[in-house]
Amino acid sequence: MSTSHHRYVHIGSQAPTNTQGIYASSAYRAIGIDHSFNLETFLDHLQLQLVKNTGEDIILELLGVEAPLINALRRILIAEIPTMAIECVLISDNTSVIHDEILAHRLGLVPIQADPESFQDYHKGEEPQENNTIVFKLQVECKQNPQARPGAEPEESYINSHVYSRDLIWEPLGNQLAKFGKNGIRPVSEDILIAKLRPKQRIELEARCIKGIGKEHAKWSPVATAYYAMLPKVELLQDIVDEEAQQLVQKCPMKVFDLEDMAEKRDSSLVANKEQQQPFSSHVVVAKVAEPRRCTMCRECIREEGWDKKVKLSKVRDHFFLSIEGTGAIPTEQLFPRALKVLRNKCDMLLSFLD
Repeated sequence: MSTSHHRYVHIGSQAPTNTQGIYASSAYRAIGIDHSFNLETFLDHLQLQLVKNTGEDIILELLGVEAPLINALRRILIAEIPTMAIECVLISDNTSVIHDEILAHRLGLVPIQADPESFQDYHKGEEPQENNTIVFKLQVECKQNPQARPGAEPEESYINSHVYSRDLIWEPLGNQLAKFGKNGIRPVSEDILIAKLRPKQRIELEARCIKGIGKEHAKWSPVATAYYAMLPKVELLQDIVDEEAQQLVQKCPMKVFDLEDMAEKRDSSLVANKEQQQPFSSHVVVAKVAEPRRCTMCRECIREEGWDKKVKLSKVRDHFFLSIEGTGAIPTEQLFPRALKVLRNKCDMLLSFLD
């Protein structure tokens, strides 16, 4: 892993420094340090902690990993975890203002709650079967509402003026109903707007879901976004007191710093010199780093000249926060383990090629 000298990326007032990662095993051979990768050392330093899980998004804290590994997991989360999505749309009737191809595209972007591990890959030309296809039917016609008030909004004036994802009706194939249950397969959200209709307009179609990955099309991606950030480290290089302390607190938009009233604080700049007969203040307001993890490295605290000698900003190179926002197609707590599974399969494939 990284040596202590290269563990931090330093954020200067003009630009970051020490950004280059050191991965070559011979990088520190001249000074007697073995930098080669060691699995036991890696496992000893590796730490994983769940920081947040709301059901819609999840934040993981990883310690002891390098940027290439965490970035590989991020890319796998976005592009290589299989999901089920609408791929084929057979339109029987569409008299709405939305063209057929646009309607099919909108349907494809509706996240489908279904476990892709229960299905096989669909191959072009095959007939839809219970083990490779999910079928939804959509049949909606807009009519005038006879009980509507004069001048009412379209939602009240017309029946079925809006077509939502809840109008997609699952049609089980084979033993899918027994296998998944009545509500086992459905759109993730019932309130996704698909189209707007007016009286005498109707949509009738059959939508077929198959298994795929985000690398082929974004509709198969199980995440809305996935990103990582290094752990920020904020240090005060000297005591910052009184007016300067208040200025520092006001500079930071993320409220990283706070004030502390230190009784009997004897800073070298404030201790009374008996020969000069200077008064001594027994109470000093001192700045402190209260919430370092809030820091976004905006550099407002060190932008003015001289402040970079008082405040030091860094990022820890082997300490990351991985944030994953799921679409709901796969439960968020299952996304990271599935990404690890895909990465392991890649490693196994590489080893088989080497053998």
